[in-house]
Amino acid sequence: MVKSIKMFVVAATAALLAMAVLGAGSASATVLCKENTATCSAGNIYPSGTSVAASLKGKFELNGAFPLSCTGSTLSGKTKAEKGAPLPIEVTGLTLSGCSGCPFTPISTAAAASNLPYTAGLTRSTEGDGTVAVSNGGKGTPILKITCTYSGSQFSCGYSLDGLQLGFDGGNPATIAAAAKVVQRVEGLEIACGSQASLSATYELTSPKPAYASAGPGPIGNTVFCKEAGTVCPSNSAVYPNATAVEGKAVNAEMDSSPAFTCDSTVSLKNTAESGKPLPISVSAMSFSNCSASCQVKAEKLPFGWSATATENGNGTIKANLRFSRTCPGFGSECVYEGTAVAAFSGGSTPIVDFNGFILSLVSGSEFICGGLWTIPRIKYTISSPTPLYLGKYEA
Repeated sequence: MVKSIKMFVVAATAALLAMAVLGAGSASATVLCKENTATCSAGNIYPSGTSVAASLKGKFELNGAFPLSCTGSTLSGKTKAEKGAPLPIEVTGLTLSGCSGCPFTPISTAAAASNLPYTAGLTRSTEGDGTVAVSNGGKGTPILKITCTYSGSQFSCGYSLDGLQLGFDGGNPATIAAAAKVVQRVEGLEIACGSQASLSATYELTSPKPAYASAGPGPIGNTVFCKEAGTVCPSNSAVYPNATAVEGKAVNAEMDSSPAFTCDSTVSLKNTAESGKPLPISVSAMSFSNCSASCQVKAEKLPFGWSATATENGNGTIKANLRFSRTCPGFGSECVYEGTAVAAFSGGSTPIVDFNGFILSLVSGSEFICGGLWTIPRIKYTISSPTPLYLGKYEA
């Protein structure tokens, strides 16, 4: 009985771990969407750099050693990406006005944000809604500083906003709210400021409107032709569309070692979808010219079907179906070979497709004359259009 219980616990634990891993792997990024939907369509996603602005609804309250209340407050910033897990938002402004609550009889009560900009990460939860987590934006711990000024003196209290979790309710307008969230004192004397305080505030987004926290169109992993460097293509505007024409040229491609000869080559291809896993490619033209040793090479039965897979930093691989005929002096007949080759793709302003050593098998011609295999040392294409060109991962 004990053994059975142990086996059950082990199996249950393994199942939960598997569910967690699978769940994490299939999770898609958060986007800021123009419509209230679980999955936002590409045309309704707010782009990177979208201005974010919000104003206080009601009062801003900080209850600690003394009850601070402000009647005015604004937030400002912009999205730093089109999608993310979480979606990064740079908070460049946080103002507070009409504040009161300092003890005794102050001349003024003021509240201000220190160490801006902050980073606010938006993570979707339920349809249209989510959470916002505040963190260090690179200038230091996010701090809300309260200053009480008296005749001839003043004191200040600073409370950390790092890790502060806010609720995001999508709508027209959307709202961001903190309901009695505890913040820790990091500046000022405990006798005057206390060790912590409770923060409550609700903001309405004035821009963008409407705004909802949604999932992107699918899990990151599909490959795209991208205009910008990086493992993940950063935005929809950076993705080259379906049927983008790509042109490349190879000079002195090493076609064989026995007999040794070289050719110049050109290739014309296009993607047959905007994204894919892998990205499908059709090669409409491939030519060989200026071959040495009086040899001739011709691409047979075009178009060829190729596919591209992004790896890291804008690079990837291209899997290519090929069929070539070869005629050289002394062979006496045309030899036709076909097979599959894999090229390394290097993204950049001068992209490269490098077939560095591959073997094709004889499909037509005398094996005695042609040999059963054709080993091609290297064909290295430099892409001339479009540029820049990268292989990136994106949500499909």
